[in-house]
Amino acid sequence: MLRQITTLLTVGIATLLVSACSGTMQSTRSSGNLREVVTPFQQSVVTVAVFDMDGDLSKIGSGFFIDDQGTLVTNYHVLDGAYKAAVKTADGEKYPISTVIAQNQLFDLMKVRVEIPPERSIPVIMAAKEPTIADRVV
Repeated sequence: MLRQITTLLTVGIATLLVSACSGTMQSTRSSGNLREVVTPFQQSVVTVAVFDMDGDLSKIGSGFFIDDQGTLVTNYHVLDGAYKAAVKTADGEKYPISTVIAQNQLFDLMKVRVEIPPERSIPVIMAAKEPTIADRVV
């Protein structure tokens, strides 16, 4: 059951990212400005900092919010073996990761809860339509 949920989560995340990026890419194709593509996602993406038992930084990765309740998706390998972890938002604020909701080592994905106010947890923007064959995606 957990494997099916994780597989669905993985497929959903991949579709979400491709959809979100390709929808934005369509609107910036004429200008070719990567900054215009990336800007809408900056508030959704965070740096994930992992600390060992002594409180020393041991790994750094990234993740993105999928809702306004602090649900974040990152890579399994980033949080694997973590004693403590926190995220740093685009504006430099730091919030602790409190709970692992789901994990899948095979797909290298982990879904966690971040202790962050709802107004600070900005989810990835969904594209209006899914990409089609030969669409450019970032």
